[in-house]
Amino acid sequence: MMFLKLSVVCALGVGAGTAVAEEGWESLFDGETLKDWDGNPKFWSVQDGSITGETTKENPTEGNTFLVWTGGEVGDFELKLQYRILPGDPDNPGANSGIQYRSFRIDGAPDAWRIGGYQADMEAGDTWSGILYGENFRGILAKRGEKTEIGEDGAPKVVEQFGDSAEIQGKILKEDWNEYHITAEGFHFVHRINGTVTAECTDNDTDMRRASGLLALQLHAGPPMKVQFREIQLKRAGSVEEVGEASAEESVAEETPAEEAPAEDTPVEDAPAEDAPVEGLVIELRGDGMLRVKGVELALDKAGEVLAAHAEDAEKGVILRATAETPMEQVRGVVEACHAAGRLKVKLQLAK
Repeated sequence: MMFLKLSVVCALGVGAGTAVAEEGWESLFDGETLKDWDGNPKFWSVQDGSITGETTKENPTEGNTFLVWTGGEVGDFELKLQYRILPGDPDNPGANSGIQYRSFRIDGAPDAWRIGGYQADMEAGDTWSGILYGENFRGILAKRGEKTEIGEDGAPKVVEQFGDSAEIQGKILKEDWNEYHITAEGFHFVHRINGTVTAECTDNDTDMRRASGLLALQLHAGPPMKVQFREIQLKRAGSVEEVGEASAEESVAEETPAEEAPAEDTPVEDAPAEDAPVEGLVIELRGDGMLRVKGVELALDKAGEVLAAHAEDAEKGVILRATAETPMEQVRGVVEACHAAGRLKVKLQLAK
């Protein structure tokens, strides 16, 4: 088995989040302002220490509108938050909202707050809370209580009915606070509300699936409503604490002693001399011609140089340099590097 050893040369830059907990969680909301969030101010504000989206009969939204987290794209992650959704019209209680992840801004939309991608749905009714929905992105992907696999044709297939929708609904509080927990690992997604798994999906549609993207909160068009969010916490997969350093480092030590590192390796461009690299993270190679580091797809040439990444990543200053005598293949491991919200420069070195 081949391994890559990763050295982090420059830490996160500006915009990586408002706080990082000891456990590796980032707080995405300061409880007072919409700092690091972008949405239509006609509909989004902070009320009662919560991010609040609200429509009224006098102030409706034409089409679904979103509040977008501006801290950068996210690949593999866990997200936890508390939400409550309140109908604004007792005679028409069709309030609906959702949490967008690995999402994208819609080209040609009438404003900048139109989003497509994976959505963890929620509503004031009894059917849709907890499902996986593709907003402008293939529609319903997993109903409540379903475990699905999406094929190359983009159609979800139910492979297991693990729960009853009505029983799951019974664990969701109406017009009160609930906890949503989303896990995205590779192309496998799990939704939980109040600790109960509500939907699970594996996306094998290689043409449409998304390895990374934006986080956003939805305010649905329709009857007057209010939706609130608080305690928004993000944990990027593959932090130093999670990689399994002991076994990984043992593998590197056995296969590539430090003194045998190729002398011709060049340092990362513009790396500050005072930043000491963090050693010991290991990621595994496999073979279909792409390099994947924490949800970012990177095309490589035969020398291992990065040819292209997502444009958003290039704009954020993510720099990769890989050294190899043969073409690099796809990395399966997820590490705390590359795809951070600020500037992060890393060096990848092939271990013999």
